[in-house]
Amino acid sequence: MGSIGRPCDPLDPRNWLSWTDALERVTRGEADGVGLVVTPALRLTVLDLDDCVTPDGLTPGARAVIDQFAGAYVEFSPSGRGLHILVRGACPDGWRRRPGLDVITNGFVTVTGRAWPGGGPVTRPDQQGALATWHARHAPRPTAGLTAAGSRPGRAPTGDWFSRACHARNGALFQALWAGELAGSPSASEADLRLTLLLLYWQPQVSDADLGALLLSSGRARTKLADPHYLQRTIAAARRYRAS
Repeated sequence: MGSIGRPCDPLDPRNWLSWTDALERVTRGEADGVGLVVTPALRLTVLDLDDCVTPDGLTPGARAVIDQFAGAYVEFSPSGRGLHILVRGACPDGWRRRPGLDVITNGFVTVTGRAWPGGGPVTRPDQQGALATWHARHAPRPTAGLTAAGSRPGRAPTGDWFSRACHARNGALFQALWAGELAGSPSASEADLRLTLLLLYWQPQVSDADLGALLLSSGRARTKLADPHYLQRTIAAARRYRAS
């Protein structure tokens, strides 16, 4: 929800609010929460870790990332099962997604304010060097004969609408999103929303259950998308956007 009080494109600067104004909207019950628009000008990198908080604590991979960026702000994601790590520094060009992890340098991130214990330090050092080293160390290594994860096309649904969507003016975009690519989206979550909007355009009467099944049969299917809470939030956001 932006400055006009209706669902909007969070990456359009005309819809941005100040922190104070956004909090006032939440206090008045006009919005469910606050989000942060990350742009390159901020020199801020958000590491979005999925399903890393367990009853026994953090997964070893998540603990290693937090230890790597000691001093960064860390908070729970909306589901309570993931973490957002806000690192001061501009992430180098290159990969932005690995299983269970999205690197967001230009996009929208929901802010919960629920800091991970020890994740809300008073001072937050610039970690440009550590960020560059970490990013290079974890860069995916191409393997001959194998297709990169997330780039395999999903199973094509039945019905002529899918063929029409693929051959429409924006068919290349639809096919890329369906195949699991970011297609220019700032983050995987933004790509999920874009594909959901396109599916609703071609299937406006589809139920939430069938829409969710379509998304999970696409190349975008992954652990985060299979989370019922995340999936329903994505579908609800797309329906609100189309109704605005």
